[in-house]
Order: sequence, then structure tokens, then C-alpha cells
Amino acid sequence: MAKNITVELLKIFLLVLLLHLAMFYFRLGWFIVVIWLGGFLMALFITKGYRAAERKTFATPVVFLMYVFSIFVVWNVFIDQKSSRTFLMTWVDKGSTNQYRQPEIVLRFVDYPNHSIGIFSSDLKGYLRSYSKSELPVGFEIRSDFWCMRGYNAKRIGDLENWTSAWGYSGSEGADASPNPWPERWWCP
Repeated sequence: MAKNITVELLKIFLLVLLLHLAMFYFRLGWFIVVIWLGGFLMALFITKGYRAAERKTFATPVVFLMYVFSIFVVWNVFIDQKSSRTFLMTWVDKGSTNQYRQPEIVLRFVDYPNHSIGIFSSDLKGYLRSYSKSELPVGFEIRSDFWCMRGYNAKRIGDLENWTSAWGYSGSEGADASPNPWPERWWCP
């Protein structure tokens, strides 16, 4: 019985993993509830031999629990992974002549000079004016799904961890803006 349950759990886990990969790759996040419900019906279908061998009143709830457990594992292991990375960056103040009426601070990656981020912030300008070096470490929080970067956010600039900003952006220059500071995987959409 334990071997049967393990085999069925493995089948359900692989089904859930494939469903989440499809949602991720084809960007079907808007349909997650429909896909989860359809996935449960598929789980019932692929476990019909197990459910026929066991008592139906017992087997269907077990399949449901295995399905929910598999979703929980996939969601916590492969989705919304958080990591951090620190880069040396230079900075330039482009002034406050913008729609936000805030200083536009452009931080450029030292090792990836074609890539930069911009932050509209008086707090950041005040801090950077007191900073004595032209290069400073900037710490980023990176969010990934299936090891493919979904987004990043500057969390620490030098020793500054909190600042208010009106807006922010990232950018690249040139026709070929490589190399890229963010990992690119062949399987990422």
C-alpha cells in the first residue's frame, strides 16, 4: 500500500510540476484556478487504477490531499524564489527637471556599463552627496520562478536601506546591451 501511494504521489507531483511549468512558460497565471481544477480532474484520471483498487470513499480524498501537497511543494520550491546579489555601481545626478520634480539618480553597473537603473529620490540624492566614493555597492533582491528572473529591486545602496522615491526604472544602452548583469537561462521565456 505504501509503495502504491508513493507511485501515485510521484505521478501527481509530476503532473503538478508540468502544469506549473506550462503556466509559467505560456504565461497563463490568470487561469491558475481553472488550471488547478483541471489538474485535479487529471489527477483523478491518472490515479483511476489506484482508486479502483482501494475503497473509493478513501482513495479520492487521498488523491486530493496528494494533489494539494504537490501544489504546495511546487509553489514553495520553484515559484517566487528570492536571492540577493550586490554589484558595484557608479552614480550620476541628472537633476530635477522631470515630471516627478525629484532628482533623477542614475546608477550604472561598473562591470556591465551598458546597464543602469534610475531612481527619482531626494533621499537618495542627499545620501549620495555625503558618500565619499564614486563607486558604491548596491544590493538587489532578485525574484525568480523556475530559476528564471522575474524581477529585481534595489534594497541597499551603500549603507542606505530606506528611501522614498517617486519612480524607478532600469535601462540598457546600445544595440547589443550584453553582457547582462542578470542570469539568462536557455529555458526561460
